[in-house]
Amino acid sequence: MPIEASSNDISQQIEYLWGLKSSITHSNTIAVVMSLLESPLENLEHEALTEDDWKLVQLVLTLVRNILAIQDISLQQKAGESASQFLSLRDRFLELLFP
Repeated sequence: MPIEASSNDISQQIEYLWGLKSSITHSNTIAVVMSLLESPLENLEHEALTEDDWKLVQLVLTLVRNILAIQDISLQQKAGESASQFLSLRDRFLELLFP
């Protein structure tokens, strides 16, 4: 999810994205989204993967990639108290993906 370079207040946009990542990480969202893959993966195992199954897998992988691609915190944020909070959030999200 690249941020438009000509945008105003890029740091605010990054903060919004981190807020989104925080909301997703501190809720059951990831578990629910990953549960959507149960049926397509079973179909894959039985070599019965449909086009809709494949589209769903691609959609979920794209969501995860975009969440992981949220830019790192800025130097200004690293200097503040929020740095450890953001780093903890990043680590928690990865733990949800790979328990």
